[in-house]
Amino acid sequence: MTPEGPGKGKSIAYSGEDVDKWLLALELAHFRIDPVMAVASIKKEWDGGATPLRKMIAEARASQRSADDVIIVVTFAALSQEPVTGRMRIRGFSAFSDWLNDLEARRASVFNLSARLRALDRALAAPSHRPGWPQGEGDKPA
Repeated sequence: MTPEGPGKGKSIAYSGEDVDKWLLALELAHFRIDPVMAVASIKKEWDGGATPLRKMIAEARASQRSADDVIIVVTFAALSQEPVTGRMRIRGFSAFSDWLNDLEARRASVFNLSARLRALDRALAAPSHRPGWPQGEGDKPA
């Protein structure tokens, strides 16, 4: 998920898509999913599956009301270590509750992708400020 770089000590230009993939990987890591498995899953599901992750990201960004927010549901197929990523809207949470209470002992990790993307987009739009650095552009550390 890291673009080819110019080498050690040099910066890499990340695309918005790269940043979105990092967000998903970090969310999966928060649920203690092995990073290698998380990256493999994101690569596999980015353009594949019933609802590709790329499409989920676009739907999540398009949400204008909290009832339309896209919720990511991470589950595991039987005897699998690889996460299975699905999505629903907040307004469909009662159906998720019914699924969770089905006959099987189901487990899932859930997060609001729309809210996480809004927070990410706000952070990326904010002026960057490094501790110990003056606010002015081109200024050197104090």
